[in-house]
Amino acid sequence: MIDGKKRAYPQFGTGEHLVLVNRFRGVLDTWDPLFLDGLAVQNTVIIFDYSGIGLSEGELPLNTIDVAKEIIKLLDYLGIQQFNVLGWSYGGLVTQSLMFLYPVLIAPLSHFDKHVF
Repeated sequence: MIDGKKRAYPQFGTGEHLVLVNRFRGVLDTWDPLFLDGLAVQNTVIIFDYSGIGLSEGELPLNTIDVAKEIIKLLDYLGIQQFNVLGWSYGGLVTQSLMFLYPVLIAPLSHFDKHVF
């Protein structure tokens, strides 16, 4: 529970923390399992449902800055102090807000700079 509300957030794999930020109204099952398994080989992958979406309680914030702040609350709850982040579609906009607001929390690139996506 975060702020008194249930949040859905599996994490799996080993390595640096990698937060995946989904499309607008995307849920945990939106992610392709093969894609997640590939990322989990070298990363501790964290996916989540936005507030008010899927298995998470609450109400979806109306702007990407507030969504980014919710992600930080989740990471604080999990005790994660540095992380890598990837977002797609709406999640890409949220990721930009996250990186702009909290640049010191974003981990320096390590193995990502060695691969082409």
